[in-house]
Amino acid sequence: MVFFGSDLMWRDRTSNIHGILDATPVKNSTLLFAKWGALALLILTLILGLLVAGMIAQLIFGWGNIPVVPSTFLAIGLVSFFTTFFFQGMLVMFIQNFMPGRIIGMFVGAGALVSLIFVIGNLPFYHPLMNYGSIGAGAYSEMGGFSAPKSYGWEFAYWAGFLLILGTISTWIWRRGYQVSLAGRLRSIRDNLTAYSLSAAILGVSLFLGFGVLGSQSYTAEKYVNSNQVEKIRAEFEKSVAGIWQDLEPRITKVSVLADFFPENQTATFDGTYIIDNPHEETIERVTLSSGVGIDNITKLKIEGGTEVADDDLSKKLKKEYDILTIKFDPALAPGEKREVKFSTKFNGSTLTESSDILRNGTFLNNSDALLIFGNLETQFISNPDKRRKYDLGDRVEWPDRENEEARKYHLLTSASGYADFVDFDAKICTTENQIPVAPGKFISEDISNGRRCRVYKSINPILNFFSFMTAEYELQRQTWNNPAGDNIDLEIYFHPTHNYNIELMFESMKQALSTYTETFSPYQYAQLRIMEFPYQSFAQAFAGTVPFSENIGFVQNPGDSDDPKRVDYASYVTMHEIGHQWFAHQLIGAFAKGSNLLSEGLTENATMLAYENHYDFTKARRMHEERTTQQYLTQRTFDNDDEPVLAKAEGQPYLNYNKTSWVFWGMRHIIGNEVVQNSVKRMLQEHNGNMGAPYPTTLELIKILNEEVNPKYHKLIDDYWNKITFWELSFTSDVEILQKDKSFEVSVPITLDKKYAAEKDGKETSVSDIEEESLNEWVEISFYIEDPEDDLGANPFHSKLVQLSEPKTVLKFNLKEKPKYIVLDPKRALIERNVKDNTKSTM
Repeated sequence: MVFFGSDLMWRDRTSNIHGILDATPVKNSTLLFAKWGALALLILTLILGLLVAGMIAQLIFGWGNIPVVPSTFLAIGLVSFFTTFFFQGMLVMFIQNFMPGRIIGMFVGAGALVSLIFVIGNLPFYHPLMNYGSIGAGAYSEMGGFSAPKSYGWEFAYWAGFLLILGTISTWIWRRGYQVSLAGRLRSIRDNLTAYSLSAAILGVSLFLGFGVLGSQSYTAEKYVNSNQVEKIRAEFEKSVAGIWQDLEPRITKVSVLADFFPENQTATFDGTYIIDNPHEETIERVTLSSGVGIDNITKLKIEGGTEVADDDLSKKLKKEYDILTIKFDPALAPGEKREVKFSTKFNGSTLTESSDILRNGTFLNNSDALLIFGNLETQFISNPDKRRKYDLGDRVEWPDRENEEARKYHLLTSASGYADFVDFDAKICTTENQIPVAPGKFISEDISNGRRCRVYKSINPILNFFSFMTAEYELQRQTWNNPAGDNIDLEIYFHPTHNYNIELMFESMKQALSTYTETFSPYQYAQLRIMEFPYQSFAQAFAGTVPFSENIGFVQNPGDSDDPKRVDYASYVTMHEIGHQWFAHQLIGAFAKGSNLLSEGLTENATMLAYENHYDFTKARRMHEERTTQQYLTQRTFDNDDEPVLAKAEGQPYLNYNKTSWVFWGMRHIIGNEVVQNSVKRMLQEHNGNMGAPYPTTLELIKILNEEVNPKYHKLIDDYWNKITFWELSFTSDVEILQKDKSFEVSVPITLDKKYAAEKDGKETSVSDIEEESLNEWVEISFYIEDPEDDLGANPFHSKLVQLSEPKTVLKFNLKEKPKYIVLDPKRALIERNVKDNTKSTM
């Protein structure tokens, strides 16, 4: 755009034909729109070419069963790309009107585009109406089309009006002849005014101002604030609630919901009933209350013995500025006392500037989106240490220590949906007849009448206070898993009718996961397991017996060739991961304390890798370990603005809870032994099942069980993995020596070893050789190969041995029946090591 747009504006003069062209009676507007049209056609041609290339690629690599839908390609190409590039190109061409030369204009035009893309959004006074050419219809999905079609129409009209103004100004200051200084052209504007140009200018101003006012009113109604303002609001909020955020909260023990979805106009209503109690030793007099829909959309609120407080400054401020109500219990909620809460909430349809959470097809909500939440004020606090210093907030509020007995009263999900242990749950969900509503719990009944479909779901046993509510035009497939530990389990996948590519693969993954986890840990605890597709996002989430699963990471993802050791099957992996949460989160859930998130995500990662390896083989699992675990941990830790804690004290860091924990369990499995490691996890699950309620466990219990179960010779390794930030360094000291003796080969392997501990505060690394009372005592696997181990990541050695090394430099001798061509240190990558390129030695 910068090059071609600038070249088009100066082409007549660079080719020296402007004298002839400017002498013709052709209007300035004709010349301008010819150049604008040329650039538009160029952009359109490039986009259409890329779309055709994409369709060809899909035909070639689409497994032979993914249909090419030209209308989908065209819609995304025109709406998502052409419109943006067109407006940007026109701006570049407009800028050239004021430049003394083409090259300078290119730099200025490029600077303008860079500012639009990277700078303007970070301005403290930024508003979307300032972002020139920002026109979009949202994300695209085959399930629901564009997510924000209303935005596209008014934004296009708004910026088209502005562009018309730019075009009119361009015709007024068009370069003609040889006297083309900017000052001279500005002075001659009056001579270039015509009825047509004035009409165009008036139309442009009308469009720009008219739709600008509409957009501004809509943003104001939606209470829009930019990211800088949000940051200031959150900082002020934390200061405002400093004295109340730790107040006691009531506990939710039962939830009943009646949800009515109206996808055709993107609205919904929820009628809910809570039973709350006070499990504390003190009375509760006040509590704050909020909802994902905003307090303006709480249409009914009746709390037994509770009334809204509106007569003090803090309560007024919380309501007006932060969308939080303050409730006073009168009489106070006594210890052990139960009360009922009845409420209604609503979701409004889409506006010009805000998409509704209720989609025309594929709505996915959870209870924090739709229902009420007591307390949880600290979830809005700023965690970034640099921003906390900026607003003089002091140290961030850390998760409670693992030894904190008060913290053990609350489980991990308290931070998401309020204080609760496991709750009784039932829901009646209604939607249009052509859609199917789904929620957690056992399916009880269905009624179809008057164009509406209603379903009732009920938890047979208490479940976490964490529910999903979904509705879409689903196709449903069912299978059964033969449960060796009890009644068979009904498997269901709800999916968009044309997204059937991976359905059988996902069923197989469900069965593999259920079999692996039941055999290894404990029986599956629900009568059903459902997976439901939803659009636009790229994640999956596990609720009780129910897994909402985005189209992008499962239903339309290419799992690759199952026999190709270089391909990873994320569709199967994510399926297995979310089913793993049916054990690690929905059976075992940690306290709301440091390290406890990895009892959910980390233990699930361990289980998932086990199921994935059982489903495929070690080679495919080793590839997944390399791509998902090692690379992501080492990369993502460098982007953490805060100090990295030891693994056992991790808080919300995904690179620790997912990636490093997965690495640690992988290492323990292949050094200590898979059976003893999984038995330790099984014991943890048995001794700390969440249905038992508080006190909830932490990593202290997990590490204690590991140390009790494994051979004491591995205790140091466990300590290095969990209680320190440890990095190993392995390499070959020199060349490997091989001597042939009769029918065997004596192989001398010279090894250099170091282990470093990183400090939690500043990350400074220190070798154990420089630390008193520390020494090397490391377990390292050494493997020997005939074939190059690079292709299969060392999965097929002809000989391997686990050795214990206690010196920085060691020479080990091996008697082998074959002459190795390659030797690899730690081939399974069990130790946390950054550079493994020097772990392989060729003997050829």
